[in-house]
Amino acid sequence: MNESTGNERPRFSTTTSILLALATFVVGVVFYWTVIGFFAALLSSLFFRVTLMHWGVILVIAIAAIGVGFHSARAAFRYSRSPRETNPALRLSNIDWIAAIASGMLLCFILLALFLYPVIPQKGIKALSISVLLDHATIPLFFGVWNVITVLRIKRRKRIAAERKRLAAIGKCNHCGYDLRGNKSGLCPECGVEI
Repeated sequence: MNESTGNERPRFSTTTSILLALATFVVGVVFYWTVIGFFAALLSSLFFRVTLMHWGVILVIAIAAIGVGFHSARAAFRYSRSPRETNPALRLSNIDWIAAIASGMLLCFILLALFLYPVIPQKGIKALSISVLLDHATIPLFFGVWNVITVLRIKRRKRIAAERKRLAAIGKCNHCGYDLRGNKSGLCPECGVEI
C-alpha cells in the first residue's frame, strides 16, 4: 500500500544507508560462502570422496556469493531510503518483533545443538569452548536470521492484506486509500489502480 505524498523523510540518511548496504553486502557474501562451502564439503565427504573445492567451483561460489551480497545490499539500501510507514495499521507491533526474534533464536539453538551433538560424545562438554561454538554457529545464525526476516515479512503481508480488505469494504482504494464512493470508471483517479 502506498499513501505517501513524496515529501516524507526517509528512514535513514544517505551516509547511513550506504554504510548499512555495505555491511549487508559483507554479511551476505560471508554467510553465503560459508553455507555453500559447508554443503559442498558435506556432499564431497558423503558421495564423491574427492574434494569439490577446486578452482572452478570456488569461482562459481564466489560469483554467486557476490551476487547474493549485491542483492541484499540493494534491498537494504532501498529499505533504508524508503519513507517511514504512516499508516498505524501496517506497522509491525512489538509482539510481532518478539515472536519473530524468539522463533529465530529457537531455530538457531536447535540447529546449533544438532551441529554440536557429535562433538560432545567425542570430546566431552568441557570441549565446548568459545572457538568451538563460533566454528559451529555460522550456519545456525544464518538460518536464525533468515527465519526472523521471513516471519516479519509474512506478518507484514498479512497486515497489508487485512488493511486492503478493510479499505475495500468501506469503499476506498485498497492501494492508496482514496475515497472511491460514487466512482464508476473502474480506476482509482488518485493512483490509477484498477478497482
